[in-house]
Amino acid sequence: MTGWQVERVDDPDDPRVREYLHLTDMALRTRREPAEGLYLAESAKVIRRALEAGHRPRSLPDGAAMGRRA
Repeated sequence: MTGWQVERVDDPDDPRVREYLHLTDMALRTRREPAEGLYLAESAKVIRRALEAGHRPRSLPDGAAMGRRA
């Protein structure tokens, strides 16, 4: 993916991850997904399919979070 800026977040208090904290599946499905089209895709396969379908990610886990070494 070109044109993306990589920023590592190591602190759960970082404001860039605030919207992910305490987000339950129910809250996501009932409030955020219908209104904003927001969903979580965590596996490499699902992320790849979303990107191939033209979805623009808000953020992506790094390779270590995906179970791979960077």
